[in-house]
Amino acid sequence: MQRIFFLLAAFLPVLHVTTLPAQEAVAGPSGLSLADTVVRPLEVPQSPRPRVTPSFPLPVPSQPQGVEGTISPTEDPLRTVRIPDQARPKHPFAFSTASFSTSVKAGWKPWILPVSLIGFGFWGNGNDWFEHQNDELREELQENIDHKITLDDYSQFAPFAAVYALGWAGVAPRHDFRTRALVGVMAFGISQLTVQSLKYAVRKERPDHSARNSFPSGHTTMAFLGAEMLWQEYRDVSPWIGYAGYAVAAGTGFFRMYNNRHWFSDVIAGAGFGMLSAKLAYWLSPKVFRPHGGKSRPGWDVTPFAADGGGLGLSMAVHL
Repeated sequence: MQRIFFLLAAFLPVLHVTTLPAQEAVAGPSGLSLADTVVRPLEVPQSPRPRVTPSFPLPVPSQPQGVEGTISPTEDPLRTVRIPDQARPKHPFAFSTASFSTSVKAGWKPWILPVSLIGFGFWGNGNDWFEHQNDELREELQENIDHKITLDDYSQFAPFAAVYALGWAGVAPRHDFRTRALVGVMAFGISQLTVQSLKYAVRKERPDHSARNSFPSGHTTMAFLGAEMLWQEYRDVSPWIGYAGYAVAAGTGFFRMYNNRHWFSDVIAGAGFGMLSAKLAYWLSPKVFRPHGGKSRPGWDVTPFAADGGGLGLSMAVHL
């Protein structure tokens, strides 16, 4: 009988059955019988469950791109790993300076050409020899002109439009669309503020005597602004994309002189202002626009929005 109870105790670990000896069960001093068997809970010692490392290979879960560290079959696949900020999902309209790369190299060398062109244009305004060259070039261009070609009114926007059109066509730029849009808006603002201010401050007469706002050339400025952005965005894909943009910009400047709308000095200065505006926009953007979700510091928050009438706009908040 005792063996039966011991087998039951082995298969039911939560209970421990204690029985009295056979001779006492029948006629013990207290009068207990087998029906009066004492049942009490089993006290099981709590021992740590041993960790068993399987001897067969386990499938390794796929690891998200950008996640640091590796997961081996012997490690816990559910362990916590750190996901960098670049791999986290972003708000669809959030702007982050993490997308900026070093487009304009540190140092003074990238600024030599645009500053030299601007200086050359200013020098030509007050120099008798350069003014004579302006007149000579104008006369050469006007000798065999039968009619004006207004191609420059459209070609000025071609390099700037190509900055975004190539991205939509599948050519990989250095920055995403939002970053390119913000850089473009900043570059355009810098160029227009500078050029329009100079036009009405210098008040140089146009070659066709139509107005006194010739210096510098706004068309050439816009064309070279777009060409510089093309170079900055797609030079890693092919430098010829940037070269093509500069060729279109140079053609725009040529047709401004061909159509008797600008002097040579106006075109030279406009090319410098266009390149300088784009370089300044790439250099200033990470310093001006505050990263989304970053630490609070002085800066600007820029958020695109859709107007009720169907238009698009940018809201800007300045944090001091």
